[in-house]
Amino acid sequence: MKSLSCVVVSSLIAISAIGGPSDLAKSIHYTPPTNFYGGVVTHPRTDPGDNPFSLTSPEFLHYADIKGGSGEVIFQLALIGAYVGNGKVVNFLQVTPSLMKEEIENESKQQLPITTPATIDKIGGLTAVNLTTTRPTGRPNFFRFCWIQVETNIVVKVTAIASDINSFQIVTNSLRTITIDKGSFLNALKPKNADVVTNSLERVEFGNIEQNGQGIGAYVFYAKDKIYSISGGIPPDATAAFERLREFSNITNALRVVLIDIAPDVPQTDLTIVAETNATAMARHEFDDLQSPNHYFNIPPNAIIWHFEENQIPKGFKKLAEYKVNAILYVRKEPSEAD
Repeated sequence: MKSLSCVVVSSLIAISAIGGPSDLAKSIHYTPPTNFYGGVVTHPRTDPGDNPFSLTSPEFLHYADIKGGSGEVIFQLALIGAYVGNGKVVNFLQVTPSLMKEEIENESKQQLPITTPATIDKIGGLTAVNLTTTRPTGRPNFFRFCWIQVETNIVVKVTAIASDINSFQIVTNSLRTITIDKGSFLNALKPKNADVVTNSLERVEFGNIEQNGQGIGAYVFYAKDKIYSISGGIPPDATAAFERLREFSNITNALRVVLIDIAPDVPQTDLTIVAETNATAMARHEFDDLQSPNHYFNIPPNAIIWHFEENQIPKGFKKLAEYKVNAILYVRKEPSEAD
């Protein structure tokens, strides 16, 4: 389970980065009080809060009283029985119900002074710990912390809040309706593979387009089956990289690769150009596992691009140079939350 828990560490960051995974939310069924509204959080906080090494995600589901003031229910993804050790490496402990009870009590004491002992329970067939506490002054006054263990170190943290005892009873009763489709939940935590299209690159055109009254650099890639174009954010030395690619196009044992790497949710598109004959240097370049969502490129991109288009030449494109090449073109697109 450690391998999946490591995936969750990335997912905690991903929730913040992409605005709450809808697949994760779909695996949870909850019937809120009739006077509540809410659902998937589309714009959660993106800062790390008071603890930059927190192993709890921003909220991904949030329900609240329509009129405001009487209650809220918040869902978060978290790791428990885990701690950040030397080198910022996450270490995992074997989680038992007693450890869950101990951790929820310790965490509660850090937030609120008045607590009652946590209880071990079952919610939707899964092990859960519950803790009720109050704030002596100010609103809201009543809190229920509920941690539902989905798998080993992976839990859903549910926080129910109310400003009066009657509303608190209604809100806490609603937590009994929670069910989690464990299979779907764990599957939603697994990162999706990137989509990779491989083509034979035959020609590259460099030029300018006008945008907001200014000229910006643009490239058009003519592959065997498609046309791709990029524009903006192109440094002058990118042209030299394509000249090198052209020079190496007739060398049999040369590595000739152009990689367009698209991250829709950032948004950012990286352009990487490799033209190499040195065997040692060629061995350092890894293009075999481009579909992996965790693929790491050991070379920096030649440019970070603003715009990317398929089968379309940028409007008003003025060609300044042309390079006839013989190279492999990879177009790698990371999955978007909307996919």
